[in-house]
Formats: sequence, C-alpha cells, structure tokens
Amino acid sequence: MATRANRPLDILCFFLAGFLCLLPCAYYFDCFSLEGLTRPWYALGDIPLMCGYCQAFAEGDGYPFLPHFVSRLNAPYTANWADFPTTEELIWAYGGILTRLFGVIAAYNLSILSAHVSAGLSMFLCARWRGADRAASLLAAFAFSVSRFLFVRDAAHIVLSFCWHLPIYWLVTQNLWEGRSFSRKQWVGLMLLCWVAAWQNPYFWYGWLLMLLPCWLQPLLVRERRRAYPALLLSAASVLFLLLSHVDTIVSWLLWGRSAQTFSRTINELQIYGLRLPELFLPCQHHLKPLDEWAQQHYFQAMLNTGYEMESHYLGLLAIFAVLHLAWRGLVALARRQPVPFKAGMMTWLVAVGVCGGLNMCAGCFGLLLFRCTCRFSVLLLAGALLHLAEGLTRRRVFRGKRWAWLFLLIPLTCLDSMPPRPPGKDFIWDTMQNQRALVGYLEKNLPARSQVFQWPVMDFPEGHKLNKLEPYEQLYAYLLSKTLRFSFGDCKGRPESQWQQSLDPNDKEALFKQLESYGFEAFVLYRAGVANPQLAAWDTWSRKPDFVSPWNDLWVYRLHPASVIQKPPLMPSVSFGPSFYNEEHDNRMRWHWAFGTAQMEIIVPDPCPYRFEFGISAMGSPTNFRLWLDGRFLTQVEAPAEYAVYRQMTVDLSRLKPGIRRLRLQPQGSLPGRLEDGARLSFQLVNPRFEKIQP
Repeated sequence: MATRANRPLDILCFFLAGFLCLLPCAYYFDCFSLEGLTRPWYALGDIPLMCGYCQAFAEGDGYPFLPHFVSRLNAPYTANWADFPTTEELIWAYGGILTRLFGVIAAYNLSILSAHVSAGLSMFLCARWRGADRAASLLAAFAFSVSRFLFVRDAAHIVLSFCWHLPIYWLVTQNLWEGRSFSRKQWVGLMLLCWVAAWQNPYFWYGWLLMLLPCWLQPLLVRERRRAYPALLLSAASVLFLLLSHVDTIVSWLLWGRSAQTFSRTINELQIYGLRLPELFLPCQHHLKPLDEWAQQHYFQAMLNTGYEMESHYLGLLAIFAVLHLAWRGLVALARRQPVPFKAGMMTWLVAVGVCGGLNMCAGCFGLLLFRCTCRFSVLLLAGALLHLAEGLTRRRVFRGKRWAWLFLLIPLTCLDSMPPRPPGKDFIWDTMQNQRALVGYLEKNLPARSQVFQWPVMDFPEGHKLNKLEPYEQLYAYLLSKTLRFSFGDCKGRPESQWQQSLDPNDKEALFKQLESYGFEAFVLYRAGVANPQLAAWDTWSRKPDFVSPWNDLWVYRLHPASVIQKPPLMPSVSFGPSFYNEEHDNRMRWHWAFGTAQMEIIVPDPCPYRFEFGISAMGSPTNFRLWLDGRFLTQVEAPAEYAVYRQMTVDLSRLKPGIRRLRLQPQGSLPGRLEDGARLSFQLVNPRFEKIQP
C-alpha cells in the first residue's frame, strides 16, 4: 500500500480510475446528458423483473428477514414472492433507494453505471494492496470495468454485474493460503465480506466458498489445524449469512406453504450452462472483423443450438495473456517440483469445478442442481487474471517513468477489445416504453387510485414461457410505470391465491367480465401479442369495442363496472409433477403424463380446501400393482390396467388434509419395462389429473 506521503496521489488516481471506468459506459449507452440517463437502455428479457424487485423495495414491499409480498400485484390478493428465493437483498435495497429518488428507469440505468464503476475501483484498490504500481492498477481497473461480462449481463441479470467484491476474494484467499494473520479490524472487514457475498448473487457466494475450500482443506490434510481455522470460520460465517438471507422465504413456507413450481433445474442444464473454455478466448462479437468472423464460423455457429450465455465469457487480450502466463508458470513449477503459484492453482481448481463435465456436474448427478451456470465463473477467473497482470507489470517495471504514456495506447485498445459492439434498436426500446406509458397514462387518468386491473392472457411468474409474441415479464411494465394501480399478474406460479386465474374461459367474454367485476376489477387489459388465432380473431370480431387502444394497437383496455358486493376469488389447490414425469400429452379423448418408476406429485393445499384430486392410472406393457403413499404414509394399493384409454380412477380427498405441501407418491410393483424403440423408458400414465370441488 501507499505511504502516508503518497496518499494524495493515490486518491487522485482513485478518482481518475472512477472517471476512466465511467467514460466507456457513457459512450456505450449514449448517456452524456440527463435525458440520456432517463431513457431506457434495455426493455425486455429479465429487465422488468430486475426493475420489479427495485420497485417493490422502493414501495416498502421488501425488507430483510420479512416475507416479500407485493401489494400491487396479484389483485385482488397480494403477490407472494417468497416462493422464489433470492439472496440479492443488498442490490434490491440499493435499487429501491435509487428508484424512490429518480424513478425506476433512471434508477436501473444508475445501477448499471455504479456496477461498472464499483468493479473498477475495487480492482484498483486490490491491485494497489498487492503492491502493484498506480499505472498497472489503473489498467487492471479499467479492463475489469469494461469487461465483456459486465456489459452483457447488464442486459439480462444486473445482479451479476455487481461483482466488485470478486477481486477481494483473491486478495483474502491468497493471504489465507500463505498463512498470514489478520488484525481485529481486518476480521471485521472479513465478516462484512462474508455478509456481502451471501446477500448478493449466489453464484459469487458459491465461488467464494469454492475458493475458501482449498485454504482449509489443504492444511487439514497436512495436519496444520491452526492454519485451517480462519478459512473454516469464514466458510461457516458465509453459510450462516446465506441462511439469514432466506429467513423471509423460510418463514413464508412455514406460515403459508410452499409452491414447488417456481423454478426447476435438470441435469442437462449443468452441461448447457457449464463453463466452456473456448469461450474464454473467443469473442462472440468483436470489433475486429476477421477475428469475429473466424470465431463465428469455427465455434459459435455450431454452438447456437447447444450452448447458452455464450456472449459474456470472453476475457479480453490482457487477461488472456495473464492466464497463459499463469499456466506457463504453473507447468514450470510442476516440472521443477516446486509449489504451484497460488493464482495458477486456484484457477485450475475453479476450472475443474465449473467446466462442462467437471466436479459441479458430477455433484449434479447426485441431485445438487442449484448452481447450474458455472459459465459465470468466467468473471471470477478474469478478476484473478487481472490482479496477476497488474503485479507482473509492476515487477517488470513496464510503466516506470515516462512509460506511463503506454496507458494512452493500452486503455483504448482494451476498450476496443473487451467491449461488445453497441446494441442496436435504441429507438425501438424507447418506443416500446412510450407505448407502455400510454397504457398506464390512460388507466391512471380514468380509474380511481388503487383500482384493480386484470391482465390477459394469464402468464406464469417467475421463469414463465413466452406466450406467442408476449415476453414472460412484459406485463410487469404496467406495475413499474404506475403509482397506485393494482394488477393481476405477478404471483409465484402454483400459489392457491392465483390458481383461479388458470380456470378462466375467454370464449364467453360477457361471463368472463361479469366474473371479474364480482371480484372488484375496474379494467381488463388485453395483450394482443400474447393471444394467437383463432382467439385473437374472436376479440377482433367481438361486438364490444375497446375503450382504449395503445399506439401500437397491441394493448386494448375494456372498462369494467365492479359489483356492489365484492367477493374474493376462491383459493384453489395446485399440483406440480416431479422429475419422473414427462410433459403433458393429449388427444381428443384424454390428457396424460407418462412417468417412469416411482413418481411423486406435490400438491399445495390451501385453507380451506373443499376439493378432491382425481386422476387415473394406466400401466405400460401389462397390468401392474401400484402402491400410493401420502406424505410418507401408505394410502392404498391398486391394480392398473394396460390398455389405451382404460385406466384405474383414483380420488384423494384434500378437504381433510392440513394446509401446505402434501406429497403423493405412486410406486409401481415388480420389474419396470425396458426401453422403447425410440429409447424412452415408460412405466405408466397419469390420466386426466384434475381438482373437483366438493359440493356441500
């Protein structure tokens, strides 16, 4: 670190680093004025969801340790967001403050800028702490702030752009590996780091634990327990803080039950989203056209249908040089039977865990599927590579004296190499937002405050599928741009308080509107992009004309007249199917799910629940006996036939069960059928699953 006499110069370089990190962002997003800051830089994808969390915190619907219920969504109830656990409380709280001060659009843009600047400043401080000179630290800071990863993640998951703490990981773990002690003040800082790691993106928390693991495992293996204690303590503290970040979700599950449908992970996703080494060295898009065309023809073109999140992993030439140098030093050390440099060993360990088919995928074979996107480790590798680069440039005195001038060449070249081309379609993004503002403007002008607005078609939240041309989170914009209105969209899928929406019939529009009016809705918004023919044609030919049409003719509003006596929609149960089940199929006679082996369904039972669950069982091959278990207790045994459209009808009375998640397991007896000609393995059909209301 700098001496007391050099601190003014270090402070000046610190602010210079911040300015250098901000300048490329201002150019990339065309943000050199207040108007540029208030115009949206991105519109669709996961952007509305990210903004939605900030809006919820700004309106007081998000507090640490308390279940997250969004009062203006899932009208006439409130939206339960606790079923979709998130750990990024710090980011949402920060975004909520910005949203309250500047509005949701400007707040999101400011969050992007601050993510880039904070990443660069953290890299500068860590490089200086490791003894790098000012020029090398400035170069490393700039390269980190303009990395491909940050710019690409801005457009999808801004929570991944807040990676300022990653250089600190390398600083701390290297000190732990070398057995250095920490002062009391440093221990306070380390506890804060554990808290920050646990309350930001979980992939970075996972990377932190992976980096700590060798720091305590190796000393234990060589029986140096005292050297292992600090890393073990930090690991335990990180796990504790992560558990604390989920207190809100745990409390919600205990009080109101848990829906198992919010998100799912499968083993093949660990391969799809795993770390692929070529993408660290090949840019998906590059300003240098020969390099861009070569990478496209020889790698990315063949990967388009098999790999995802490919655009963000390119390290840049500076970091690539550092990685190759580390690899060379590691190989030389092994050849000479010397200790491998820390950064080389740690990078090898991270790659061994995250690479496709690596240790993370091996763990996934045993059910550990949560951390599927190990491709995101690329930014963690980038942080280590740039720290090594800064230290190496300092040792070789590259920027001594007048050679500071090299920065004036390296900084623009780094910018040209790392930053992706500027995204097109800014006018389209602005027009999209203006179209949404026109809808919200009409609703707020013509409806009383706190009015309920129903949005059609009904869409799953979160991680729903695109309906026709309607993006999964596009309906959130009405919530983001309004102040007091309440909307039907936004409850975690599978919740009893929003299941009634799934049973609505759009064919009888008069009856549909009358039903919504009985629930107190003041308006009905038709998102035409989400409706396919022939239903769209039925809306076009309906005798009633919309009360408002958006500038793009894609958002239609029908005014409703709430009933004098308003009632709440019924709470309804829901079912989710375990991994043994295949997707639903149907013909003109029935609906069914194929399954193989023992299969489990999870039913969320509301309070009250005057329903029964009905389904049929049809065996594959020959008649088969099945055992049914409810919450681990034997229920009954039945024989299922093995003929098409012939099945054994079963009924489970839900009205006598306790509210919450109930698990129904179907266990075929005897040997299971072999593979079919197409390779599939099937043992039975679950036919026509449905909930029937029990009449009093």
